[in-house]
Amino acid sequence: MTEQVGRGVALNELLRGLIEASPDFEGAVLVGLDGLVMAAAWPIEGQSDFDVGAVATRAFDLSDRATETLERGDLQRLIMLGSDGNTVITRAGPHALCVALLRPEAKVGIASFEATRISNEIAKVLE
Repeated sequence: MTEQVGRGVALNELLRGLIEASPDFEGAVLVGLDGLVMAAAWPIEGQSDFDVGAVATRAFDLSDRATETLERGDLQRLIMLGSDGNTVITRAGPHALCVALLRPEAKVGIASFEATRISNEIAKVLE
């Protein structure tokens, strides 16, 4: 039990560090491939981290299927550009996704790099 609590604290700290490190990030959620939230750094009012996690998991799953159909291998990252903000979804090991919501003016390339870096650190914690 203590190991799980320590892991949960570490995951929350990694996500919080991501959104505190750059003004590009509005919030971040770690979800299992089933869409359930594992950790969150979520200061966004009016949006539920659970809803974002479920929608992001579904979007990643559909995109992963398309990538396989097009014979492009395993999907590693999904970037969605919207008029009111952007979303980067990255694999965080074999059983989790890191979902990062970005401000509309965010530098998507840099933010994507940072989200991938954090996802790799999260994957190590989840091993």
